[in-house]
Amino acid sequence: MIENLELDDNTCILEPDYLDRAVLGITDAKKLIYDYNILVDCYAAEGMSYEEAEEWVCYNTLRGIPYMGKYSPIVVREIEEVDDIDMYKEEGESIIVLHGKNFLVLS
Repeated sequence: MIENLELDDNTCILEPDYLDRAVLGITDAKKLIYDYNILVDCYAAEGMSYEEAEEWVCYNTLRGIPYMGKYSPIVVREIEEVDDIDMYKEEGESIIVLHGKNFLVLS
C-alpha cells in the first residue's frame, strides 16, 4: 500500500518495513496514518506476546511521535461502540472517519 501513496521526501515512515501493512492512508499534509491495532498485530506476528507488542507501540512509537517533526505519522484506533464515541467527544478527543469507520486519534 505505501508504495502507491504520494509521499513527501520528509514524510516519516515507521520502521521496520513490515509495519507498512498498518498504513491506512495519508493526509493532505503528507502524514501517514497508521492503525494502532494493526501495529500491535505486526509486532506480535514477529514473536512478541500481544501485551509486549502493545507496550512496545505505546512506549516506543506513540511517545516518540512528537519528536518526529512536522511530517510525523498519525496513529489511530478504531472505535466500534457508539457509546465510546460519545465518551471520547465529551473528553475533547479527536475522532476521524476513514473508510466508513470511526477512529480515535492517538497521536
